[in-house]
Amino acid sequence: MATMDVKLICCEGNIAAGKSTLAKQLADRLGYVLFLEPTVENPFLEKYYGDPKAYALPMQLWLLKQRYITYVNALKYLHEEQQRQPGATRARGVILDRSIFSDVVFAEKNFRDGNFSREGYDYYLALRAQLLQPLPLPHAVLYLDVSPQQCYDRIHGLRQRDCEGGIPLAYLQGLHDCYRQLLTQMGEWNLPVLVQEWNGFGEADAVAAAIASLPAYAAPRGWEPANAGALRAFIFDAARVDAQMIMGPEVVAVPAAAIAADVAVADPSLITQAESLVMPTTLRAAADAASPRNNAQRAKENGGRGKDVVSPTSVADAGSIFDAVAMEVEAAAGQAAAH
Repeated sequence: MATMDVKLICCEGNIAAGKSTLAKQLADRLGYVLFLEPTVENPFLEKYYGDPKAYALPMQLWLLKQRYITYVNALKYLHEEQQRQPGATRARGVILDRSIFSDVVFAEKNFRDGNFSREGYDYYLALRAQLLQPLPLPHAVLYLDVSPQQCYDRIHGLRQRDCEGGIPLAYLQGLHDCYRQLLTQMGEWNLPVLVQEWNGFGEADAVAAAIASLPAYAAPRGWEPANAGALRAFIFDAARVDAQMIMGPEVVAVPAAAIAADVAVADPSLITQAESLVMPTTLRAAADAASPRNNAQRAKENGGRGKDVVSPTSVADAGSIFDAVAMEVEAAAGQAAAH
């Protein structure tokens, strides 16, 4: 049976499902580049926990735009890889640790909790639809199925991050339910969704094999050959990418709740141009062979930490990303927002 050429995978799951760890392992096994969520500090998080009704909508809009830019950058990276010289070592694909598609899970939960008004949620959904309109769907979605109780135990017993200390079990149960709703929708899009039971974690090799053996099927929406030129023109046009994040009042009026004047926020297109990319081992080896550096020099560049890290690097400079070295996934994930 023919298998499909998987180029872009979204790894999804509840908080503390184990996405970052597995995504790093899969990147190594499959020869993919991993796009982590931006490691910039969430400027809304503390205020959100103190007054969710006041800050839920502006925070979710901020996260939605960040995830949009991350997805665009992943697409740019794939296109850059296709332009590399024949015989050059290339990434076989890209895997994202959460994506713009699952951002709606957290928005839906906020709406159900009463943190969004109907007006605010309609504005969010309209902007989400506008952002998704020019983007192709992923080739596959990997969902780590972990019970809300298990996620709760990992958050409070294993991770013990300050920003997650107030997360109750009921919130995780709500996210779990909203994820089920999203998975149903993805099935309606004819996307292959690999659901992996991950309560006790599992074997990355088995998951990688399942991805590699996905049967061939029609390209997801947006990847049709006839759309290739239009997609490339869009993702490499910074002005058009930024303009897509602006919705005119003639579409949906901007609700007052969408603005938090007391929170200083940089433009998402500026914040997220510096993405944390994790290169698979094979590409790191190729990069080292092309540009060898001894451990002392590498430690010096890393501020004496002695570990390989990827410095924030614009995906526009994808040709030079091979001069970067890998970063520790858990360290980066620990700096990211709780969701």
